[in-house]
Amino acid sequence: MLEYSRVDSKEHNFVEVDLNEIMAEVLANLEAKIEGSSAILEIDELPKIEAIETQMLQVFQNLISNAIKYQKPDSRPKVQVKVKSNKNNYEITISDNGIGFEQEQADKIFEQFYRLHNKNSHYQGTGIGLAICHRIVDKHHGKILATSEPGKGSSFVVTLPLKQPKREVGLVKTL
Repeated sequence: MLEYSRVDSKEHNFVEVDLNEIMAEVLANLEAKIEGSSAILEIDELPKIEAIETQMLQVFQNLISNAIKYQKPDSRPKVQVKVKSNKNNYEITISDNGIGFEQEQADKIFEQFYRLHNKNSHYQGTGIGLAICHRIVDKHHGKILATSEPGKGSSFVVTLPLKQPKREVGLVKTL
């Protein structure tokens, strides 16, 4: 809950962030989990964007961690990170070959404390990670969407602007 509330609680500056450096840090942080699961990761060259570095780290760490965690038993996790760009945005898709979920749940998984699995499940979690991702991406004027099918894996599409919108600074007119 504290992490969720911190997304908006501090004044953060948007700076140019190299998402390749963010991903390198994510992979270092998750090294034991990656090696322990024998995960295969395929990662495209990532862009530089205007963002809050620590928050981008949190988004990609949550998504990669979940892609590894929610794997089918006796299956080797495979995670792909693909990038598409257009004039103003980057679309970064994190896909896995995991357990997946019913598409009807796609919007609910971004709600605080919503869990697809009960507390006694093999898959542990608090139900806050994807809510934090949603809040961060929203703060960055982006979108996050999920698509999935049970037993066939999941894809999370994070759309982020290359540059953040300019904030109006100056005098306020009064009538």
